[in-house]
Amino acid sequence: MWTLLGAFASLVIALILSFLAVVLISVVVIIWLAVMAGLTARSS
Repeated sequence: MWTLLGAFASLVIALILSFLAVVLISVVVIIWLAVMAGLTARSS
């Protein structure tokens, strides 16, 4: 029982960490695209 609970908990933690990683990467990409668009608009 406890091993099953531990496996489930580790699976949930892994899913949460991967979800946070995806959110963080997408936020960084959006900010980078906004900065690049602002720089190109400002230069032209």
